[in-house]
Amino acid sequence: SELGRVYHSLSGQVRTFGHNCTGICVCIRTQGGDLNVNPACPGGGHSDGVISVGFSSDGKRIVSGSDDSLVKMWDAATGAEIRTLRGHSGWVHSVAISSDGTRIVSGSDDGLVMIWNAETGAEVHTLTGHTGPVYSVAISRDGERVVSGSADELVKIWDVTTGAEILSLGGHTGEGLCLCTVDEDGALEEDEEGEPILHPGCPVTGHSGAVFQAEFSDDGTQVISAGD
Repeated sequence: SELGRVYHSLSGQVRTFGHNCTGICVCIRTQGGDLNVNPACPGGGHSDGVISVGFSSDGKRIVSGSDDSLVKMWDAATGAEIRTLRGHSGWVHSVAISSDGTRIVSGSDDGLVMIWNAETGAEVHTLTGHTGPVYSVAISRDGERVVSGSADELVKIWDVTTGAEILSLGGHTGEGLCLCTVDEDGALEEDEEGEPILHPGCPVTGHSGAVFQAEFSDDGTQVISAGD
């Protein structure tokens, strides 16, 4: 079948191949640098194409999302299926695992972002707010926030603990949003003509098409997004 994407663990010792078929391939890097493919490849389990794959930070677990609307967790060493997470009603475009391995997040064609307990497979939160398919999800390194990107042209940030929406980025029309500089007292800085000093990138108008990728910076203070 057609090869979709190739992902690897942070250690580089384990790699998984996301296929446009019903399973995944798990490969182990040997001390000599060769990749040994698990003999059970592809791992099966899904009843339709696998379109998203993510690794736990320790490289021991793999999570996959599929056209069959399911999220599955796998053992990265053996390729064995651990559990199935059911709740979406559309293609699962994006999956991620928190750094501490306790939470899984998924985004789907159904417009939902779902947060799961990685140990039990139980649904923790269903995040509603997007009005189109969710193409991208990510979890901040500290595990406290989720960012999602959608066909509705919005990037949203969510609280992992409460499930509350924190910010919705985008959706501006007309002249858009401008950033201004302030002094130490919080007052707007002005130029020689008394006009506010605007950020060089002004105006910021947001995406004008679907958002296909959204990620946190390592320190969690910034979000980067890409779309049409």
